[in-house]
Amino acid sequence: MLPESQNKIDQICEILKNFIPLNEATDPTSKTALLKEYFNPPAYIVRFLLLKILHLKDRGIADKSLWGTSFKYKNYLFEVSDWKGSWCLYGPVDRKKEIPRIGLEVQNKITKAVKVLDGILSNKLRSKVKMGDFSLQNVYHKLSGIYHFYEKEILDTEKQYNSSRTSDGKMMGLVTHIARNHDLKSKISNYSFALIVSFFSLLEFMLDAIYSFERPTDNFWEYKKMDFKERFKLVFPVNKDAEAKGFYDEFIKIRERYRNPLAHGLLRNEEDVLVSLDVLDLGLLSMEELVPLSYEYLSNKINYGNFCIKDDDAVKVIDSFRGFIKFLEKNKPYSFYIQYLQAGFPVPMNKEKIDEIKKTMTTPYNFSKYLEARSDTEDRIINRDI
Repeated sequence: MLPESQNKIDQICEILKNFIPLNEATDPTSKTALLKEYFNPPAYIVRFLLLKILHLKDRGIADKSLWGTSFKYKNYLFEVSDWKGSWCLYGPVDRKKEIPRIGLEVQNKITKAVKVLDGILSNKLRSKVKMGDFSLQNVYHKLSGIYHFYEKEILDTEKQYNSSRTSDGKMMGLVTHIARNHDLKSKISNYSFALIVSFFSLLEFMLDAIYSFERPTDNFWEYKKMDFKERFKLVFPVNKDAEAKGFYDEFIKIRERYRNPLAHGLLRNEEDVLVSLDVLDLGLLSMEELVPLSYEYLSNKINYGNFCIKDDDAVKVIDSFRGFIKFLEKNKPYSFYIQYLQAGFPVPMNKEKIDEIKKTMTTPYNFSKYLEARSDTEDRIINRDI
């Protein structure tokens, strides 16, 4: 153990010096809940603090709980236990109106000690990350949900706009009719900004997840440093697969035309600035006009007009995104990878663990049965039914 780690452990012991261990982890027969189903700090580090650092006795498995321990603080008996992945703090039944206050002291001391312990564990766990023994959080449903929200909003608004555009507007008046159409087009443009950003965020995660299954390089973090184009081409054989190449070309256009300018305040480089030019000289009267370095700037739809993204362009973008997701869902091995992501499990970067998962990818049916069985087992563990 490094000297600085021992110093931090000594610091933890000093913080919790008034937590008096018991010979056995006693479950108080008469107790009151002071803190229930608490997640901050998380249960795993509270358990490590009390059982591994303070070496308090573990009472073992109980109903909906995998561990629990007890100690005395200021001559009162307190219990900390797991509850479906959260943790709870119990104290004696209060007859003097002071237990909640003392319980808050216990909670604050645990929280303070955990912050010190977190630094120790971070250094220890970081070495595993360097060796490639880690997993990616599965954020597929979160990112996919955000993307599909904006997709639905755009398509719903597009229907309203098409319906309004083909009507004569007599019912609401011409000015109101024009203003409504303008608002609908503006809404489509604004939602499209969020749609594109959210899709490429989802795509970035899927590229990372597919990397873990395909392992085109030996170092994930070196892969993460690569340009988007290089990472896409590493996990998809664009030189051999015409369909994959088509999506690659389309995504590069969308990134350059929409995503990159929108993500950088519509200012990518000097091509986007305006410079004064003498355009008129009438002797006594001269006029300067601000112009771009090249008139090609004006051919980029995102830079002129009232809307960054036109409604017809928004639909074309959605068609590209939808097509790519269908491409993944219908082609092996990507269809297996999407099944796995949809199941919600963390994505291991450890090669041995990935190989074990890939062994179950024989048929869609067999793999779905594996995922169902695993999900059932993990649900039972979370609910503390096993």
